[in-house]
Amino acid sequence: MLQLVLLLLVSRGCSALHLGGAWLCGERACHGPCMLAGFGSSTGQFKGGQGGKGGKGRKGGKKGGRTVGTGSKPSRLASLDSEAETLLRQAGGDMNTAQAIHFQQSVMSLRTDSPELFAAIEAQQQTPRAVRADVQEKLIELTWDTVAAFIPDGAAVDAELRRKLGAIAAATCATTATTAPLFAADAAAKSGLGESGLGERSAGARSVGASGGSNRRCAVLDVGCGDGTALPFLLQAGADRDTYVGIDLSSRMISCARRKAPGVQFEKGAFGASALAKPPARYDAVLFNGALQFFDDQAAALKQAAEITHANGGRVVVAHVNGGGFVRDEAAGNPMTVPSTMPSVACLEDMADALGMRLRLPTAAGNDLEAAEKGLDEFYLAVLEHRHVYS
Repeated sequence: MLQLVLLLLVSRGCSALHLGGAWLCGERACHGPCMLAGFGSSTGQFKGGQGGKGGKGRKGGKKGGRTVGTGSKPSRLASLDSEAETLLRQAGGDMNTAQAIHFQQSVMSLRTDSPELFAAIEAQQQTPRAVRADVQEKLIELTWDTVAAFIPDGAAVDAELRRKLGAIAAATCATTATTAPLFAADAAAKSGLGESGLGERSAGARSVGASGGSNRRCAVLDVGCGDGTALPFLLQAGADRDTYVGIDLSSRMISCARRKAPGVQFEKGAFGASALAKPPARYDAVLFNGALQFFDDQAAALKQAAEITHANGGRVVVAHVNGGGFVRDEAAGNPMTVPSTMPSVACLEDMADALGMRLRLPTAAGNDLEAAEKGLDEFYLAVLEHRHVYS
């Protein structure tokens, strides 16, 4: 699902969008209709100040966030598509302004293409915390379409993000035996979170299929896959290219992903409604990387994910490279598109128990549960695993 404060709300100065016309303001608490804050989904910092889905940051944001759309001129203007390049030139090289114009044009096109939905978006401003599902879905789609339009071809992922994506991939494509250095035996038991650090297992290690022998690779459903930046890390960790499926609401993101990885299955759609996310169980792992905060009912989303993972060691992975603290900020500033925060350890335990699964957390914090919560604020990674595990 990356690092930005996209379009409309930035912690230090913001550009805001009004449905009746674009306007900019320099006030911190700027609240105009149809505001969108930067999300926190999957693909982090790219050279040239660009970002896709992976790890979104913000200008003036917390340490470790990466900047996208913060007014800097991209170093690879020629690599953008013609529409984005034109808007960026019109905006004098200011990424915030160019993205705001692009997003506004997309929203305004709904006035003709989908007048009922356009009216609903306008009316929704009065009750931003009780958002209609179709309104929220469309706003997420248009926002990520805008992000995708400004991702330069061939953009590189920085070293810190590579480390985090490698850890997420290792957790996604490994069985209990191979994740022993990564996770405590059972976080729900609260008997200690272990002693090993998250980075101790190599992301390149050969994985063991969750429901089969050592020669079987991992079938992964990547929810909110964005432009597919996580895919190389998943493949290196043991994901099966032929059974991998990435889904995303943004058609532009899906197009980017298909260009980067021809022949891999990337589909536009919503997780809850997609036939790819319906029983029978077909996946070893379902990954929500920077995506779970977009679900109003997170327990229902995790239940659906559990139902399509193999009972013999299948797992649901919840991750966010910028951590739970980042998501709290974006949810507070952008309730129309980010209805939820990342679950606390206690909430994860409850959801795991309800599903008959066990919760595994990174062990970098040692035996200190409070330190583990703090760690999730900086880099969120948790695994819900079916209790019947292959051995």
